[in-house]
Amino acid sequence: MEAVEGILVGLVVMATIVALMQIRAAIKRGEHLMTDPGPDPYDYFWRGPMPEGTFSANQPFKRVFMWFGAIMALMGFGWIAINVPEYRTLALIYAGMAVITMVVYIAEEISPLKTETTACMLFGYGKWDEQMFYGVIIGLAFVTLNYALGIYLQVNPLQVKEMPIASFIITVMMVPIVEEGLFRGVIAPSIAEDAGLIHGALISAFAFAMFHGYVYGYNPLAMTMAFLFGVVAALVDFKYKSLLPGAVGHSIVNFFAYINWLGNIFMSPS
Repeated sequence: MEAVEGILVGLVVMATIVALMQIRAAIKRGEHLMTDPGPDPYDYFWRGPMPEGTFSANQPFKRVFMWFGAIMALMGFGWIAINVPEYRTLALIYAGMAVITMVVYIAEEISPLKTETTACMLFGYGKWDEQMFYGVIIGLAFVTLNYALGIYLQVNPLQVKEMPIASFIITVMMVPIVEEGLFRGVIAPSIAEDAGLIHGALISAFAFAMFHGYVYGYNPLAMTMAFLFGVVAALVDFKYKSLLPGAVGHSIVNFFAYINWLGNIFMSPS
């Protein structure tokens, strides 16, 4: 492992330690016992507005998300901008996405009822094992479809040939954190509160698919699959008021993309 690659690994270790410390502190504060004070979004008309604050940042383990996200997203993509010149612009875009997401979360935490144009989700109120289970189901379902359709053969992910460990961290951890935080954590619930769940799922999924055009070379089939993933992930996330199911599924899909890329690296002539 190169020394510069070790810096990114160190960031992951630091972020994990900080997250575990925050989880322990949150449990001591009783955050894991918090119950949902707002309405169930599935009780409302799927194409109509719902009360402000239906989706909120005031959820269990909110500090975990902020700390882990800040270290992994801002410092991680800062590492890419410095050490991987060919991805500098893209890294800055991801860092900007992370900043936008954090600003929304902070604003929603300060006053969820006054920030009428935005809403957000974190990890929901319990049932985390159930959330992760559905995330695994979503991920494996789309992995199967992607292999069946040959989509992984077209993927050009954000990975560095000489740094397989860093590539794993970027693809499986950093990218899903930022993308899920923005597309499913902010855009989807913000639209859903104003226009309903269907609009929130469809519009956020469309934005998600368009953003992934660079990965799939604007291949219509691949982008359609990204759109469908976004719709399914958003609808499951809405049920739990949590971005956890979509994030788990996203990481699984990206993990298999990474494995496919790694296999191509080893099989290609030096």
